Amino acid sequence: MLDKDTRRMSVPSRAPRAIIRLAPALADLNFLLLFGGAPTWGWGPVALAWGIVLLSIPLYLYRQCTTSALPPPPLPLLDRK
Repeated sequence: MLDKDTRRMSVPSRAPRAIIRLAPALADLNFLLLFGGAPTWGWGPVALAWGIVLLSIPLYLYRQCTTSALPPPPLPLLDRK
């Protein structure tokens, strides 16, 4: 963005340092609860959750490629002239 367009924008809020330092511990707790609770819930919902996460990765990469300012890399098979 151009600087003239961003002068009136407010600064985004930042997370407190305590929360940032606590994030790895919360991620560890989440991991333990997920795989500790999986036998209780059944492995089906856990597999579904992982499937959704794995499906979102290519969708995210596609969105990044289509909305970025840089052109996507050429595909060798489609770049015939």
